[in-house]
Amino acid sequence: MLSQRHRRAILALLLSLVLAACGEAPAQSWPGLAATADTAYVTNNARLYAVNIADGLKRWQFPKEDDSSIGPFYADPLLVGDKLIVTSFNKSAYALNAATGDQIWAFAESKDRLIAPAAIAGDTVLIASADSTLYAIDLATGTRKWTFTTKNGLWAAPLATEEIIYAPSMDHFLYAVSAASGKEVWSVELNGALAGTPVLAGDNLYIGTLNDTLYALNPDNGKERWAVKTSGWVYSSPLVADGVVYFGDLQGTVYSVDANTGTVIWQVQPWQESEDSAIRSTPVLADGKLIVPSERGIVYALDANNRGAVLWQKNLDDRNADRLLTNPALIGEVVLVAPLQAEQVIYALNVSDGSVKWFFKPQ
Repeated sequence: MLSQRHRRAILALLLSLVLAACGEAPAQSWPGLAATADTAYVTNNARLYAVNIADGLKRWQFPKEDDSSIGPFYADPLLVGDKLIVTSFNKSAYALNAATGDQIWAFAESKDRLIAPAAIAGDTVLIASADSTLYAIDLATGTRKWTFTTKNGLWAAPLATEEIIYAPSMDHFLYAVSAASGKEVWSVELNGALAGTPVLAGDNLYIGTLNDTLYALNPDNGKERWAVKTSGWVYSSPLVADGVVYFGDLQGTVYSVDANTGTVIWQVQPWQESEDSAIRSTPVLADGKLIVPSERGIVYALDANNRGAVLWQKNLDDRNADRLLTNPALIGEVVLVAPLQAEQVIYALNVSDGSVKWFFKPQ
């Protein structure tokens, strides 16, 4: 059974997304995060910041001055070569110079809000929109190449390979689309809405649903190979590493599953409090430590090789309860987390013990 607190968290999350899809601006957007070896890119409301990984100092911001026509942002930025692509609640996608933050082009043909990150297929940028359309646009110029329409909104970025684009939709279908033409190759109806990007690893395509299930599918035709029933909705993408699938659900359970057979190796609810702590982001794995942010505002490090035993946990501050929604980024021995409501915009935590190496707050 879902706790009352868990129901409230789910309703608040869905309300934010529905408002985003319908054009009404929630009071605050959630952050997006991406990182390279030397730079973190983080969105915070209507700003995007480039931050130095070594010391947490700001390099640039976009827009450079207050501009009510840009943002707010919900999605992780996407780095493609020397360009940074970011999608916005204002129905537009922007290509920026990754070194300076200067705008290169803007794409504004979407009829509804963009809450999913962009994806890349060769020289084509893929924009998933709440208007039920997948837009393929030219990376160099931002001009439209083709579109593909589904039966409901797109809340997650597609997964692109050289020939096929796998597009998850809130209409319960996963679509395989030709990267060259945008024509449907196949589609499969699953048991719930799809809010996370699928993951292709080995011979399987992995995707979770908002109906308590994680699937492994044949990427050639979408046929089910195995499925794992979960205790709550699977909102985010799984992590696949060394033949194991790791993911969390909105009931607060973390799973370790054999990637080939679907056998559950272990599952654990790491929180120690009396109520659950939903997991909406994709974990990262470092030196056998599975780093899992939770909506309660606590980051957990679980022992991936010892049935998910808690190695350390870090409560970032007293203001950010229920607000770790963004995927963490692992850079060497540091994991970056971006809370929705906290005293700082980014925290850089040491993987070894969860201690704070640096934090970033715009001045």
